[in-house]
Amino acid sequence: MTYWTALPWIRLLTAGCLGLGTFVTISLAASGNGSVQLSVRSPSGDPVVGAVVLLEPIGSQTHDSPANAAAAAIDADQREPVVIDQTDKTFNPRVSLVPTGGALVFKNSDLFVHHIYSFAPVQRFEIKTPSGATSDPIEFESDGLVSIGCNIHDTMLGFILVSNAPYSGGSNEDGVVALDDVRPGLYTARLWHPDKRGRGFEEMEIEVLKGQVSEVTASLDLKTARRNRTGEAGRSSYR
Repeated sequence: MTYWTALPWIRLLTAGCLGLGTFVTISLAASGNGSVQLSVRSPSGDPVVGAVVLLEPIGSQTHDSPANAAAAAIDADQREPVVIDQTDKTFNPRVSLVPTGGALVFKNSDLFVHHIYSFAPVQRFEIKTPSGATSDPIEFESDGLVSIGCNIHDTMLGFILVSNAPYSGGSNEDGVVALDDVRPGLYTARLWHPDKRGRGFEEMEIEVLKGQVSEVTASLDLKTARRNRTGEAGRSSYR
């Protein structure tokens, strides 16, 4: 499977706790925009799956991605909500990205009821979802991180990241985050993973130039995977 065809020129200005790897510069004369690609690795070089990247313009820039611009043209009531499924006593995906002002629903594919809750200031709720049911939409008007759990099954833990960043994505099975058709300019890239060491985001500034592509490798240090009651190591997924 091809995850990208080109990679925009990126200049790393500050790396914070992220490790800088290699980058490759390629010229794309026919393109007015760029494509940001980050390969997220552990300190040992393994791909980090399920890392979230938010790309936010710096200063007075107000660039909207094509996807966000299209979404803005659609009435909020007509937008499809993000879906989190509950399967085998897990939230699937483990990490969900919801645009500010967007909505989310919980689907229950298990054969028993779940009682989902959030105590986060961004959005507090308690919802019971019977087997086979889908909840009413929950709207998220403020940015921030929401941790979710189940009052019945203590091992269930998931995360909802609400953001108005014009470009965002999650790392795939190869640890790669690909953000295409990014307008030229200076951005802050904010990286997060539910198992990362330390709180908050890791940040770095990148500059995307017109008609240029590049590949960047960054390192993100994760805690040792916790094991569930069956003894299996937990995995990160992203949507």
